[in-house]
Amino acid sequence: MPTAFALRIITRNGVLFDRQVEHVRLPVTDGTLGVMAYHAPLVAELSYGSIAVRQPGSDKVTLFSCTGGVLHVSREEPVTVLLDAGERAEDIDLERARVSEERARARIAQASRDQSIDLERATAALERALAREETYQKRFP
Repeated sequence: MPTAFALRIITRNGVLFDRQVEHVRLPVTDGTLGVMAYHAPLVAELSYGSIAVRQPGSDKVTLFSCTGGVLHVSREEPVTVLLDAGERAEDIDLERARVSEERARARIAQASRDQSIDLERATAALERALAREETYQKRFP
C-alpha cells in the first residue's frame, strides 16, 4: 500500500481540502504532474484544469477545479496547493459554468472591437469556466 502524506489545498476563501492522501495529480503549465509521498521538493506553477486526489487505502478520487496557482512540495511541510480559484466537483453548477463560458467567449470576441473590455480578465473567466466544466464532466460523465 502506498504511503499517505498530508495535502492542503487553499483558495482565497480558505482551506478547501486538508487530509492525508496517497496521490495527487495536478495540471501544471507544461502538462500534468503527479505527487506521492517522498516526492522531491519542488515549486510548480499550476494551469487550469482538474486536480485529482486519491484517498488512502481506496480507489476513491476527489476532484477539484483549478484555475491556476502554485504547488509547493517540501519534506518538512504538507504538500500545499495555493489556488487562484477552485472548488470541489460536487459543488460545481454546470449550467452556471456554461453560461460563464458563453459570456466570456462573447467578451473575448468583442474585445477586438471594444477597447474598454479587459481581455485578460475575460480570458481568465473563460479558463475558470472551462476548468469547472472539465472537472464536472470527469466527476459526472
